[in-house]
This record gives sequence, structure tokens and C-alpha cells, in this order.
Amino acid sequence: MAKSYWWMGKRHRVLCYSTDGTLVSKAGSYGKGKLQFNDPVGIAVAPSGQVLVCDRRNHRIQVLTPDLQFMRQIGDLGDDVSGPGLYLPWDVACDSKGDVYVADCGHCCVKVFSSKGQFLRAIGGEGNQRGQFKHISSICIDSNDYLYALDKERACVSVFNPRGDLKMQFGTIGAADGQFFKPLGIAVDRNGRVYVTDGESSVWPTQEEGRVQVFE
Repeated sequence: MAKSYWWMGKRHRVLCYSTDGTLVSKAGSYGKGKLQFNDPVGIAVAPSGQVLVCDRRNHRIQVLTPDLQFMRQIGDLGDDVSGPGLYLPWDVACDSKGDVYVADCGHCCVKVFSSKGQFLRAIGGEGNQRGQFKHISSICIDSNDYLYALDKERACVSVFNPRGDLKMQFGTIGAADGQFFKPLGIAVDRNGRVYVTDGESSVWPTQEEGRVQVFE
């Protein structure tokens, strides 16, 4: 049965729905233990069906079964920018091999772990140069395992190949087409179209809810 998963940040909970909108299962409460969360902000489903929850203020990723039972934890609070420690992770994604990508906002990089939680590498770093970050607000992986990382403060998208090499960057601060102002979310569909949501609706007075831009 196909399922979709949602998080409720302020209620510290994860929900699982069937495709017809029926609530199948739910899990979570406030805290630091297993199946407890502190402001979850992102969720991804691995090729295995495991559910990855970005537990932001507990500085970790919780790995759950498809029916939302705890399996293991990836990462923990740490100040090692080039190591496995996390600080305020903001989003999580998974590639075709099951490797886990974490938007480590506090360290201004993307941390990559194996499906078992072994640290593999860090991508990016703090700065204003190409391939660097100030505030990673969202990440996603396309069908070729390219990483798309959205920077809220720099208002741009950085694209990396599976080895972590920067291949492209687009976007600048502004309200014109192709520009962003505090963008919050990014997704890519099976055809390679990229969707970016802008977070400040006041920039576009005719659009109360902001806008979504689509890139081919």
C-alpha cells in the first residue's frame, strides 16, 4: 500500500497516511528519547521504505520502519564541521543507494551518511563562494543522485554530483523570475523539473501566499 508521511513540528509528531487520506499510524511526543522529537522539520523515505525524520533540536536523524517504529539514530550533537556531528539539521534526503543526506544548517554543509549511519563526507561549508552556504533550508536528490541544496540567506540553489562536486548554481536575491527572497523549500520530480518555494509573500503583493517557481 502506498503511503505518505508528514511531520508536525510543534506537536513533535510524525503521521502516516494512505493515498486516500486515511490516517494509518502516528508516532512521537516531545522529548529526547526514541520516538521522541523536538521540532521535527523534514522527512524522507529511503528505497528500503524506512522513514527518515529530521529531529532538528535534538540534532539527529531518527530512522523508523514504514509503520513508524524506531530503528536507529543517525548523527548527534557535535561541533565537528567535517565529521559526523550535527547542529540544528534542517532537512533530510536519500539517494538511490540509500545513503542519507542531512542539511546541517548549523555547520553550513550537507553531511552524508551510509544507510547504516556511517559518516561518509561533508559537502560545502560556510561562506559566500560557489558551493558554500549560509543557511541551508531544504535539500532534495534527483533520479541521477544529484544533490540540490537551497540556501535561504544566499537565495540560490547549488547542484552537486554524486561525488559531491559542484556542477551548477542558480538564483540570486530579488523578486524577478529566477530570483528568490528567503526561499524555504525545494523538490525535483521524475522528469527533472525543479520546484522552489519562496518564503516571504510580502515581496509579491499580488500573491498572498508567495510563489513557487519551476525550472526545467
